[in-house]
Amino acid sequence: MDWKKLIQEIIATGMTQVAIAEEIGVKQPSIVDVLQGRTQELKWSNGQRLIKLHSIKCAAPKRKAVA
Repeated sequence: MDWKKLIQEIIATGMTQVAIAEEIGVKQPSIVDVLQGRTQELKWSNGQRLIKLHSIKCAAPKRKAVA
């Protein structure tokens, strides 16, 4: 899993590193470590929370049906 890419995409939605860290249960420096390539892997539970957060924040907008 490309954790760096997931975090970058979440940040692109306007969420801060601090908010992401709080949401997945880590400290902000852990997010920086992933973004700077110092950390390649996450604890399983943190990774699952990051995937869930990404799916919520980065979900494609739903289109209205055209009548």
